[in-house]
Amino acid sequence: MTFFEWFLFFLVLIVPFIATIFLKREKLTSVAGRTYFYSILIDTGLILLAGAVPLVLDTRSFTAGLMKTSFSEIIIFTIFLAWLLKAVEESRLNLRHSPIALFVLIILWSCIISFFTSSFKFASIKEMFRIFSYGMLFFVIANEVDSRARIQRILSVLLVSGAVVAIYGLAQSLGYDFISWESTGRAVSFIGNPNFLGGFLIMIIPLCISALLISKSWLYRLLYFIVFLVLVLCLMRTFTRTSIIALFAGFLLYVVLNLLKQGPSGTFSKPFIPIVLTGVAAGIFIIFIFTPGLQLLKTKSKNIIPSARIILKEAPEFIFRPYGFKTNATENIGVRITIWQTAYRMFLSRPLFGWGVGTLVYNAPLHRPSFYKLKGFGRANIVEHAHSEYFEILAEQGLVGILAFLGLIASFFVYSVKKLKCLNRDDFYLVSGGICAVFCCLVDNTASVNLRISSTGVTFWLLVGIMNRITMGFDGDRHGHQYQGFLEHQEERAPASLMHAGKHLNLKFLSVLLIILVGIFLWISALKPLFADLHLGRVTKVLKKYGPPEASLRECEVALMYEPTNVDALFLIGNIYASHGRWKEARIAYENVARFSPFRGQLDYNLGLAYFNTGLPEKAINSFRIATEIDSTDYMAYQMLGLCYTVSADWQRSLEAFKRASEAKREIAALEGNDPFFLDAFYNMGTAYYKLGEKREAIEIYDKISKIAPHDTATLEMLSLIRAGKDLK
Repeated sequence: MTFFEWFLFFLVLIVPFIATIFLKREKLTSVAGRTYFYSILIDTGLILLAGAVPLVLDTRSFTAGLMKTSFSEIIIFTIFLAWLLKAVEESRLNLRHSPIALFVLIILWSCIISFFTSSFKFASIKEMFRIFSYGMLFFVIANEVDSRARIQRILSVLLVSGAVVAIYGLAQSLGYDFISWESTGRAVSFIGNPNFLGGFLIMIIPLCISALLISKSWLYRLLYFIVFLVLVLCLMRTFTRTSIIALFAGFLLYVVLNLLKQGPSGTFSKPFIPIVLTGVAAGIFIIFIFTPGLQLLKTKSKNIIPSARIILKEAPEFIFRPYGFKTNATENIGVRITIWQTAYRMFLSRPLFGWGVGTLVYNAPLHRPSFYKLKGFGRANIVEHAHSEYFEILAEQGLVGILAFLGLIASFFVYSVKKLKCLNRDDFYLVSGGICAVFCCLVDNTASVNLRISSTGVTFWLLVGIMNRITMGFDGDRHGHQYQGFLEHQEERAPASLMHAGKHLNLKFLSVLLIILVGIFLWISALKPLFADLHLGRVTKVLKKYGPPEASLRECEVALMYEPTNVDALFLIGNIYASHGRWKEARIAYENVARFSPFRGQLDYNLGLAYFNTGLPEKAINSFRIATEIDSTDYMAYQMLGLCYTVSADWQRSLEAFKRASEAKREIAALEGNDPFFLDAFYNMGTAYYKLGEKREAIEIYDKISKIAPHDTATLEMLSLIRAGKDLK
């Protein structure tokens, strides 16, 4: 393990240890000292989740974000362990009753069921641990965060972290950056992806509005308003339409909640509140209309209403004819509807428990429409997510999973809104902001999967847990408490006295058992994949371009020591061998990948190449055939399939394969605007025609090639041989 790996593992323990020694001055050998240490450990972990996770840099976040995910899981598993250890010390496991907690447990249960129904256990166990970490985070907040001061610290750090993220995003849009992101000119900040950044910012903006309304100081009100403008401007620079729509929907909900609490007369009898809300709305409008450099966003926004009309018009056919339906939408909306159609087909084939969490990437190729190839659908880039949290849950966890998630959402809103009228002014604005932040995230996830990315997923569950905790109330702290603004000073009340009596053997046994299980999960789901990815990162970023193949292979082997089922490492090994012509070793590596991840077009294509180059044409034919079944527009797979048939002199089948390669190339060209003419396929078609004795057709093919490529000497030579009636080699 490197220094960074050790530091990452122990970071969450350093601050609590120092706080326990120098602030409490209690020995860790005493019950009081250990209990205090666990409390500070939990607080530190929650603050790191709010403040550090969004700022963790990982240039692969555009596609993976594994560093953020691993960092989040390490913290969550650690604070959950601390909560269990604290329960052992206090001889109690205080589980607070909440209607939301029941649905969280059902979600976790549905994950376990879908794991057992999954055909790809290695993928499901990773995704299951991620979902379990969110459930652990909810229960830690619901049962451990017992004062407003602790909540205020978390939200203050989250707001500051959001402001830093937004400032960096604005700097990027102005051309100031120190990292090469794959952002295509859109702001990505520390999050690494413009869509994920938009999903993160729309949860911070409502909290900023709440801070503005709660604050008693005009100086802080001005500060919050400036932060609000920075957050919104950065959101606009992401050019993410769904997030902007979600923000407007959340703002409308904020106004409605305020009307429900105060009534129209009560709301507008206090001039400060309507002034703030009007200023917020005006700020969003002014930024959107008058800010330079947003022409792309304005142009994209014009397509929102036409796209919505298409979705509504095609919805009945989408639902009732999923296997014959073909959308008329184009560009990104056409891509997303096709991906939703794929997920919906997966759901229909396994409606109860789905295909298993984390398996959409492996099962989607067999369910996607074969007539449509765009971004996300191809041999080189198979879709990884459903571009909608709801469709992804539907495909992977079936009816049980989606009903549990919808039940969680419904219980959260019903319980929170019901309690709003019972809250004091400051709690009301805080919970209203949290409700709107959660609502924005849910609206945004109709066309995104931000809940599956650490920066947005962790923030979502932090807010769900915190708002649930506020509405449940705090013992001994129900009256007379007022927020001073998120960033302003507030004294925390003394912690409740610790319980030392009533230790029960069953409780200790259960807690210790859970601790062992959580420790195992932490090692398997967070640490091992992280360490494997660190070594693979060296290969993809440095060694693959500049290093010898032996060094790259060595790093891949170390990655496999950490995670033997890491298909990326196995696939990379195969590619390294193939790029150096070592096809036998490449074939073995690709066969190992197929054991864990079958039915992926790129794998079958590469495996076919390995079989073809090691003298196994029959196996190569099978692999290329599977690749074409997965993607009917994969013209290179058809081309190789035809070449395999030529080895066995099956000229009729080779001719059919070359024809299909040419047709697939034209289909791709129509969608992507490329050259529709596939010269190699036509050249091989001419040879196949001549071998079948169809000399006239062969001459026509080569004449067509010579007109398109008049300087191609090989074509002219073949024409002369055919006209002379000579045998072709």
